[in-house]
Formats: sequence, C-alpha cells, structure tokens
Amino acid sequence: MELAGIERERLQRFEARGHYLDEVEGVQFELDPEILVVGGNSIDERRTLPYGDLLPKDSRQLFDLTLRDDNSSDAEFAARLDRLNLQLGSEQIITTIGRQANSWGNGLVFQILDLLNPFSPVAIDKEYKAGDDMLSMRGIFSDDSDIQLLIVPRRELDSHDVEEDQSSFAMKYRRSIDQIDIDLITARHLGEELGGLGFSRNVLEAVLRSDLIVRGSDDGTKTSFLVNIDRAFTACARNLYLYAEYLYNDFGVSDPSTITDEVRDLLDRGELYTTMRNYLSVGGRLEIGPRSNLYANQIFNLDDQSGFSQVRLEVDLFQDRVLLIGANLPYGGRGTEYGGVALLGTPGYAAPAATIYTRIAAYF
Repeated sequence: MELAGIERERLQRFEARGHYLDEVEGVQFELDPEILVVGGNSIDERRTLPYGDLLPKDSRQLFDLTLRDDNSSDAEFAARLDRLNLQLGSEQIITTIGRQANSWGNGLVFQILDLLNPFSPVAIDKEYKAGDDMLSMRGIFSDDSDIQLLIVPRRELDSHDVEEDQSSFAMKYRRSIDQIDIDLITARHLGEELGGLGFSRNVLEAVLRSDLIVRGSDDGTKTSFLVNIDRAFTACARNLYLYAEYLYNDFGVSDPSTITDEVRDLLDRGELYTTMRNYLSVGGRLEIGPRSNLYANQIFNLDDQSGFSQVRLEVDLFQDRVLLIGANLPYGGRGTEYGGVALLGTPGYAAPAATIYTRIAAYF
C-alpha cells in the first residue's frame, strides 16, 4: 500500500509460533500460541487507513484470545492463541470445538468457497491459516463420502454482542463419482444465504478444478466462479510445476475507485480481495537445485490491464532452516486496481506496494 508522506516503507516482522497436540482417552487437545511483532516507519500512517492493520484482532471472535500493544508509533505487538480446541469422536463422526482453522474450495490463487479467513491471492506466507472460534462436525459414510457442519458465532463490532447476521452456519457434502470429486455447499453466512459447487478431476496428467458460488447481495443474486488447471512434470532433469487460474468476480465494479459499501464490507472482512470482474493468474515452481526452488506468480486484471508480479527464491539452508528472498511488483496506471486507487478524503493511494523482502524460518 502506498502511503502519503512515506517515500519508502520499511517493515520488519517477527513471528514465533508453538504447537502442542495431545490425546487422552480418545479426546485430542490442540494449543497453538503465537507472538507477533511488526515494526517500521509507517505504523502510525497505516492506523489511519482502511485495511491497514498488520496484526490480527479478535474483535469479531466469540472469545478474545489476543493481547495487543499498539501504543508505540513505530511498532505493534500481539500475543495470542490461534488454536485452542478439543476434538473427540469415532471413525464415523468427528467433533471439534474451539478455535480452529477450516478451508473449503479448489482455488489455487483465488478463493471463493473458502468462507473463513481465505488467503489473499498475493499472500507470501500460506503455511499457517488463522483460526476461528467454531463448532465443527464431520460425518464419514461407508461409501467414503462425508458431510461437514460448521457453526461460527461472531460478534458485532459496535455492540460486541453475538449476532446471527454476523455469524456463519455452513454445510458441505463431498463425494467422488466416476473419479470426479464433487463438493456441494450451502450456508447462511453473515445474514445471507449462499450455495456453492466445486469439482476436481484428473485430465491426462493434469488436474482440472472449478468452484462456483451463488450468494445474495444488495442488488440481487451474484454468481462468481473460477476454473484452474495444474500439472507437475520433469523438464531438462528439473522438476517443474505450472498452473493457470481464471476468476470471474460478480461483485466487481468497472471503476475500482467507486466500490459499493457492500464490496467495502467484504474487503474489510477479508472475504474479497479483488474489486473488478475478470482475472487470470499463471505461475509455477522450478526446482533449480537439490535444496532450492524458484516460484513465480502473475496476476492479470483483464478489465483494466493492471497486474501484480511475484517471484521468490526458497532455499533449505539446513534441515530446519529455510531462507526466502522475493519481490512483488504491481503495475498499471493511476486509477487502476494495482496501479493505485485514490483514497477518498486522503492524499494517499491504495495499491499493493512494490516490495523486496527476506524471510528466515526456523523449525524446532
């Protein structure tokens, strides 16, 4: 994001995450504490902007399991529990209650059926997904099909009361028919009814997937869909993985500076990351050595010809040390989604910033 008065934004981020998993007499207990620190020369400026938060909050969660300190002008700190749940059940029925993560859908870059904390299409770190306070029940049938029920209570920001129109009740049925994996989803999500359909199947040596979602909106029913294909193979004695994905976003507008309040709410909740209609993403991974891989991802906005390029090198330094070096490069003219949209009432522009980053991960 470009910020007025900041020629070069410099951010440093530290994350420490623990994982504890134990099982006693068929009851499984999971606990994941984490400590997050972010510092830089733009912390104060980001606090004045929509979508400028760098650390998670529990404002909408059923339980507040986050302790934050954001009194400094150049740093923020958070200590929190992102997993705290109990799981019990048999081979046919599994019930999990507490803070946990859940992922639905077949998207590789874009996510339209993932209702809970979907990753941004330009997210660098997709290793760990944020959790929600919920009740999850999964039933497995004799034909290997299964059904999953989610109940996710949430609080309204102003009153801090648990409200039905802020919560989610969702169900997914999954079955394989003639080597085609099919997902059927129905939900009442944030006070609106929605339905979804997904499928995946092998095509020659590739995998073809698609998702479709139909949901209500302020001006009628909206239907969005995506389709992708990916394949792994060997070229010139190197392992190579390629993918392509197309997204049609029915909530999209023709001018990203005139988004509706409904779209703004979806952006604010992290359910939507695109403001226009037609997108294409292509990318892949190339093994360049026994312990090194080169990743690339290119997002094209087909409506305004702006885009977002990503490239990163990942090197396994040791068995438990990983070095990541990368760059993000948005492009497009002013007034385009990735080139920069004027923020009303401020001198700034909202756009992904061109960035260079380095990350070292250590596992114990």
